[in-house]
Amino acid sequence: MAARFGTKCSIHIGQKLEYFCCDKLICVSCQIDHSNHISLMSISEKCEEVKRSIPNYQTSLQNLQSYVDRKIWEYESLRTKNEENRIKNKEKIQKKIKNLMKHLKEVEANLQNEFENGHTRIKEILNTITDHHRGKKEDIISMRRICDRIPNMQTEIVPVQNAMQLRNKLDDFLANRELQYQQPQIPEFIAAETMPNKNILRQIIGSVNDGLDMDSDWVTTITEQYEIEKKFKVKWKNIGISPVGTDCGWLYRIGTNGPIQLVSQNGDKIIEIPSQNIEKIFTTSRKNAWITKVGTENITVLKQRGEFEHRFKIPNGFHCFGICPTKSGTGVWICLANAASFVPNLKGKTKVVKMTVWGGTVCEIECSYGQNVFTFPYRCVESTVNEDVYVIDRLIEDNKGQVLFFNKDGKPTGGYIGTELNREFNPRDICCNSQGDIIISDFSNDAIHILFPEGNLQNILRLDLRSLKKPLSVAVDDTDIMWVTFNNGDIVIITNYHLADHSTLLYSR
Repeated sequence: MAARFGTKCSIHIGQKLEYFCCDKLICVSCQIDHSNHISLMSISEKCEEVKRSIPNYQTSLQNLQSYVDRKIWEYESLRTKNEENRIKNKEKIQKKIKNLMKHLKEVEANLQNEFENGHTRIKEILNTITDHHRGKKEDIISMRRICDRIPNMQTEIVPVQNAMQLRNKLDDFLANRELQYQQPQIPEFIAAETMPNKNILRQIIGSVNDGLDMDSDWVTTITEQYEIEKKFKVKWKNIGISPVGTDCGWLYRIGTNGPIQLVSQNGDKIIEIPSQNIEKIFTTSRKNAWITKVGTENITVLKQRGEFEHRFKIPNGFHCFGICPTKSGTGVWICLANAASFVPNLKGKTKVVKMTVWGGTVCEIECSYGQNVFTFPYRCVESTVNEDVYVIDRLIEDNKGQVLFFNKDGKPTGGYIGTELNREFNPRDICCNSQGDIIISDFSNDAIHILFPEGNLQNILRLDLRSLKKPLSVAVDDTDIMWVTFNNGDIVIITNYHLADHSTLLYSR
């Protein structure tokens, strides 16, 4: 060590190095400055300390070498195993490829046989059709020859003409007899002024009036119970709403260009989707949105967050308005009207159809006893307690309307034409809560009509008493909380609006 660091002190000339401190050799004179250092020791003591530590270093090196050898062995084992797996996997893949090729060849052979058999069957069918039409052609030629001989058969035609006249008279007689015994029906449009008394509950259930004497002075006493839980406003006018779940809803402009937005109960925008001419959005309990658009013949279905799900076509020549999927989820009710229905005093074609979710027609409500059922079917909803369907039928130029009731087969069962408030009943939207209550927005009277499932009036929410005017869209979320939009852009969320049971409906005279 002395040889390594020198034998003389570099500070005190001529002094021998005799001590070790602070990782260096020092002399006796330097030792005075290091006397309080713990590491101060003589050179011989330091030498002994180094000798004692050498075995420890050797042990550590041996342990390290053992660790490295073990890791090398592990890596070699992994490499060997990986190579074995590679070979096995390669063999498996080659075997599967061979099996797949064999299967594909079998499929190809089967398809070839099927194609050949199919072509043979088609050829046989075409030959059969050709032979059939040849026979038809011969029949037509024979009939033409008979027609050529008819002018020479006048004396034989007279009895035939008399028989045809007799048949026509018999048909007229049977038709008149059927008309005499037809069941009472809902009129094409129930005009309010035709009712005996404008101050009574104006309700038609089939051909009866639920036991009320329509010529007496019955009036309804309805409690106006409801609470406005939240209220917000948007810049749009003429808006519709369709709640999604319990905390948000689709907002859209009815019948005009503009995007659709998913908004929270506070009106905060969550999602915005470009769209145009939305007429109605109906959101199901599965949280998918069914959309009708004016001017198109398609129904579009979106997922919960606006992703496209599927689309199907409605019957040609019609515009779609109201829409409501069935409770079972296998069908959908759609309100349809052709272009002529938009023109006052021009009777167009209107109907409400039940279709499958992929566009197949299940049933249609169009005519009843030879008369059009609807003037303009605008909105519809299926009952949540049965499969009845309720349809808003509007007389647009007069700003009034009615609600018609049908069973699941499309047979009329009744209707509701409002109760006198300030103006004619002008329904704009309809929905049902989980109890089956029928909820209708009345645009002209600034009110919400709530009916029991069987059609009796349960409650009227006088929105004008809360400074809310012209309700448009009405819908309920999964917890039966009611969302209502207004013509000026207001949106309110209403709770505690329905009565407990039928016993709360009071009549006074």
